[in-house]
Amino acid sequence: MEKPRIAALEQFKQLCATHNDRKLVSGAYKAYQMIKHTEGRQYRLDDSEIVMEDFCWGNERKDFIESLRALGVKSMVITNASSSLFDDLHGYAELGCKLIGLCKIARWDRYDKQDVEVKGIRFEL
Repeated sequence: MEKPRIAALEQFKQLCATHNDRKLVSGAYKAYQMIKHTEGRQYRLDDSEIVMEDFCWGNERKDFIESLRALGVKSMVITNASSSLFDDLHGYAELGCKLIGLCKIARWDRYDKQDVEVKGIRFEL
């Protein structure tokens, strides 16, 4: 049985060969790049998992995830640490805080005179 990431690389090579005059959409291309990097850097992961070392722009995200799902990828580990967000997340955990998950909260916007939705990550202290 072929490993999902190796099979995915082969599928992308075939897809690229059939799109001679057209570019792959950027989300699919980013999926290919992350699969390739995961294999090339020899991460010790389950065969159906990849490492995401980059960002997805808003217009790439849907195609990126759909491409990975179609190729049999089951999970990803995000390692992009271009800001201090990861330092904070890991630092809070080291201090005994528990990551609860993603959340959305409302905030009053004094200019629009209405609540606006703010995305966040909830921790239990």
